[in-house]
Amino acid sequence: MSKLTNTTKNSQLPAKAVQLKTPQSIIHIKHKISLLQYKLWILLLHELKRQFDENIAPDEKGFRYVAMQNITEKLGYSPKKSEIWNDLLALKNETIAFNLLGKDGQKAKYGAGFISEWTVTTQRIGFKFPSILEEVMYGLDDAMSIFQMLNWDIFNHFSGKYEAIIYKLCKDYVGVARTPTMSVADFREYMGLVDGEYSEFKELNRWTISTPVKNINQSPISDISVDVAFAKQGRKVEELYFVVKPRYQELSLLPAVAENNQSLCDAFLSVKVTISQQDQQQYLQTFSPEHIRASIERANDYAADLAAKGKTINYGAIYKMAIEENWGEQYLQQKSLVNAMPKQEAPSVEVQIVAKETLQQVSNEELWQAFAMLQTEQQDALRKDYISQESLAFKKLWNDTLKQKKPPEELLTFKASFTKFLQKKIV
Repeated sequence: MSKLTNTTKNSQLPAKAVQLKTPQSIIHIKHKISLLQYKLWILLLHELKRQFDENIAPDEKGFRYVAMQNITEKLGYSPKKSEIWNDLLALKNETIAFNLLGKDGQKAKYGAGFISEWTVTTQRIGFKFPSILEEVMYGLDDAMSIFQMLNWDIFNHFSGKYEAIIYKLCKDYVGVARTPTMSVADFREYMGLVDGEYSEFKELNRWTISTPVKNINQSPISDISVDVAFAKQGRKVEELYFVVKPRYQELSLLPAVAENNQSLCDAFLSVKVTISQQDQQQYLQTFSPEHIRASIERANDYAADLAAKGKTINYGAIYKMAIEENWGEQYLQQKSLVNAMPKQEAPSVEVQIVAKETLQQVSNEELWQAFAMLQTEQQDALRKDYISQESLAFKKLWNDTLKQKKPPEELLTFKASFTKFLQKKIV
């Protein structure tokens, strides 16, 4: 028989799990997406429900539309069109897990992406949801209650992915005061963790449970308090659930908090684990939001390459190293100086590709084709010149990939910056 424990000594939690009867229509998902992508998906679902309720039909191709201004107002800043495009692409590529928490007593089923099709202009976003999502949202009071219960300003206030996910989950169950019990494996899947990520429960608890719960409870505007209960078999935690209590929040604080956190949200939206607001503020005292955002993007690429090699990922440590070592600096320098800086001398091996007058409008694809046509010695010289400017962490990943007889410049970690490097060296 498992024993229930919790993080708050004075909390009185039931010794036996209660069978919760909740609507089957509410969907839970695997959260392998970024915080910004999660928020964007919630906003599109909300818009879908609004259009259903107001009998607004899709266009002749089945698309529904939401004004970009609406998205900007909800997020609190103006995302770039390219960012929206990449986020929608990520939503299409990820899989929804239906009833993952066993709300109807069945195992998870996989069937669709978060969205199926989309269009983006400077004025609006066009979107289509998978049919199963439309069936869930169409005319269901239960579906609308998700958004009636969810105070968007509070939800958007959270700058960490895991605290936003837990907040949203707990808001769904505030009426019954606790979430269903999840196995640790189901919780890992629900939070979007990959194999090898936070494999030790101590780290899992720190980054995806304790710290997010602490941030929710310490938030001056959170409208709920959250506690976590663990079910142990011996000394090993096997299951967990969250206990939820409504809490009065000072809504007058919302505009001020939103204003103070705008640069935080803008800089840290792509993180996959919680970075405390104290740490975020310290980083912003040293680096600009643009530098931090670029460092985090490159850290995510680095983590993706590690995951592809089957290595353990510690996002917290990677983000700390990336921001403190300013990994994004090279991206930003190359972007701003590629056309302004005089052409640097080529590596010791002479590289002569295309006549100068034809090089002004060289595409990235043409750059890579030109690189592929070089002699092996010329390619190696360019690689050596490129990696000499990188940090030790990147050099190790680069050299490990070379040992496997694979081209390291094609890894996500390096591809964008190597392309910029080729623009300076070949163009």
